[in-house]
Amino acid sequence: MKKFILILVFLSIFTAIQAQTYRNMEWVKNYGSPDSIEWSATTKDVYWNVITIGNTQVTGEKTNILVTKFDDSGSIIWQTDWNGPMNGFDYGADVICDAIGNIYAVGASHYNNDTTFDITIIKYDEYGNIEWETNYDAGKNDYPTKITNDMYGNIYITGTSEGDSTELDFITLKIDNIDGALVWASRYDYNNHMDIAGDIVTDPSGSLTAITGGSEDSIGIWDYTTIIYDVDGNQTEVNRASASGSDINKPRDLVKDNQGNYYLIGVHNNGSDNDIKLIKLDSSLAPVWTSIYSNGGGGTYEEGNTLTIDDSGYVYIGGWQENLGAGERRFLVLKYDKFGNLIWEQSLWPDENKPVSEITELNVTGNNVNIVGYCTNTSNSDIVTARLNADDGDLDWIEIWENYKGSIDHPSGIEQIGQDIYVTGRTTDSGHVRWIVVKYTLF
Repeated sequence: MKKFILILVFLSIFTAIQAQTYRNMEWVKNYGSPDSIEWSATTKDVYWNVITIGNTQVTGEKTNILVTKFDDSGSIIWQTDWNGPMNGFDYGADVICDAIGNIYAVGASHYNNDTTFDITIIKYDEYGNIEWETNYDAGKNDYPTKITNDMYGNIYITGTSEGDSTELDFITLKIDNIDGALVWASRYDYNNHMDIAGDIVTDPSGSLTAITGGSEDSIGIWDYTTIIYDVDGNQTEVNRASASGSDINKPRDLVKDNQGNYYLIGVHNNGSDNDIKLIKLDSSLAPVWTSIYSNGGGGTYEEGNTLTIDDSGYVYIGGWQENLGAGERRFLVLKYDKFGNLIWEQSLWPDENKPVSEITELNVTGNNVNIVGYCTNTSNSDIVTARLNADDGDLDWIEIWENYKGSIDHPSGIEQIGQDIYVTGRTTDSGHVRWIVVKYTLF
């Protein structure tokens, strides 16, 4: 009997060990010298290389757009910094790759003068050579937010453009990937108030392009606003949803499922605190359902920062939850089905000595929910990477990365390539701010 019990104990332990995912931090790379503007982005190419974009300070050139390509060993394959014609401030905002390894970078630059920003787009071949560059200038300040592409390689950008009498407007561009020519540009203004674009998606054929962002209904009253454009840039549909109390300083995510439905997240103020608002729209932007997440019905703040969808149509939200008066902010991950039902929720507190934590990015690969965020106290912050099981939200593993004691470390992106996790962000390194890439190998 004792042997039987021992065998059962051994089998249970062995099964638990087999279920665990082991990981090893393979390398950390520091590079660049960014200024205080924290725009940055990460993507991967078809060859499983990691590409990052940001800015770096250069003597006599202020800041340049910095694009860096890493291989899986952490070696820099190539790195290029782009200086605009005015030797002014140039900031990288987002980056994507196409199916043959070309890289498209978008940023804000002092292109035509040193007082206003233009949207600058640069195409690199897989070796880092510039194939073309172009800019969009509507006369005043123009800022990009996101870039995407369709199956034919056409480039789509959304951002915010300052109008003559309309304050800030949504601006959406379509760019020919062969020569960088502007195919169309479309603006959206509502009642001459503030409109700030947050995200963009397109269908594979490029026949429909959708953007979302915050748009003032009246001064200080904001709506979630989603717009669809046809292949020629004509506005075909608009959906405005009330978002009183929303924080437009952090544009929320927009995703599209394989049935053509759209999901977006924002903030819902219930009169005493903030909740997470998830909206589903059909392919014509007609409302399907709205779900509001409020833990316990009050007394806590919840906000969603990032949104993704898996191949089965389940929606995942990453953000944070804070107990009012307690000074504790925890990681929060939510999973919904396509009908708006909450499947599970997971709240994590990475480090009790750093009571404020927040998820900044998440993605789903297979049955894994990969998340990255930070935890902080009043003096320093660390980068937190974790993985949850997509079925039940259980924590698989968590890693806290600190450059050195007292450093301020902040993530910007996470990518899974094969069995490897790459985390990008910023760190203080001997008193200087640097970009960083951290690689974890899973086995």
